[in-house]
Amino acid sequence: MAELPYEMKRLRHTLITIAESDPRPLTYTAKAFHKTRYDAVAQIIRESVGTKIDVLVDVGCGYGVTREWLEKFGIQIGSYIGCDIDPAKLEQSLKAEKVLCDARNLPFRKCAAEASLMSEVLEHIKRPYLAFVELLRVSKNYCFVTFPEEKLKNMLGFRYPEHISDISQTVLNSLARKNNYILVSFKKLYFLFPPSVLDRLRIPFSQITADILLNLFKIVSKTPLRNLSLIKNELVAYSRVKKD
Repeated sequence: MAELPYEMKRLRHTLITIAESDPRPLTYTAKAFHKTRYDAVAQIIRESVGTKIDVLVDVGCGYGVTREWLEKFGIQIGSYIGCDIDPAKLEQSLKAEKVLCDARNLPFRKCAAEASLMSEVLEHIKRPYLAFVELLRVSKNYCFVTFPEEKLKNMLGFRYPEHISDISQTVLNSLARKNNYILVSFKKLYFLFPPSVLDRLRIPFSQITADILLNLFKIVSKTPLRNLSLIKNELVAYSRVKKD
């Protein structure tokens, strides 16, 4: 394979980053990308479940920021169980009952939680659909999943190295039906380019600039230009079918 020219190498360096999914720092990646996604996750959960959840299992919880965000949206959680395969992240996880485990083999009985969540996890693991079926198994009523849709970016050669699996919503929907779940909500977020570009170019963070970016993304999402977005995030909510 021919070596990439210097300009392309520099572009790859700018677009390809390995970073924590944290919406709190004052960076464009955090505020224009991660915060937008966390807000959407909290909103779709509130719209589906309401403001009270007895037990929520968050698989791949990382530092447990999701609970903090749900509380900001007025969602009260009786028991928040954070699961992760990284003990260092679990140790720092916020306000959670912590369980060290693999997403593909969750140590819970069937229907142990009222709701389950797996946000930006499936693309990081091999055989991701095993993890999704486990998520369905442990949830009694609701299951929430988010994942990136990066076909265009990957086709251009800018795949994030930590994203080792491509996720198909069609496959998720099929597995959900087989496990007595139906699709109840779907949202898609569009990002014309990775906001991390501004961070990598070392452009000082400004909330005004971040707001301009967000408004740009919102405008793009309502036009055919959304198909040119390098990064798209899909948020899906499933509900277990009630038996008569």
